[in-house]
Amino acid sequence: AVEDVCDGWSYHQLHEAALRISSNLLKQQSRDTFSPSTPLAVLMRRTCKWVAACLAAARLAMPLLALSGDLKSQDEATRNREAIEEHQPGIIVLDMALRETTAAQSALLAAEARSG
Repeated sequence: AVEDVCDGWSYHQLHEAALRISSNLLKQQSRDTFSPSTPLAVLMRRTCKWVAACLAAARLAMPLLALSGDLKSQDEATRNREAIEEHQPGIIVLDMALRETTAAQSALLAAEARSG
């Protein structure tokens, strides 16, 4: 169904991963005060997990804000920050491998500033 440089998943594996992620998103929604129309931001490498996160958002009819973390440039960080400020996602799904990148730091700072 989907392959990346590290892994390959069957349709069943992809479906199960999307179900797990959507279940976790629903739990997060019930704890926080954002609606299903609030965007979900995804800052992940383009892997099987990224596809599963996108499918989970679609399953929940949540708008998806796909942020970029692979260019490692200041322009990318600026675009991510501006996207967070404009679209105000309720949750950011962050690939831990990207956590220390400029793109991730910029997005997280924008989200923090927005949430006060």
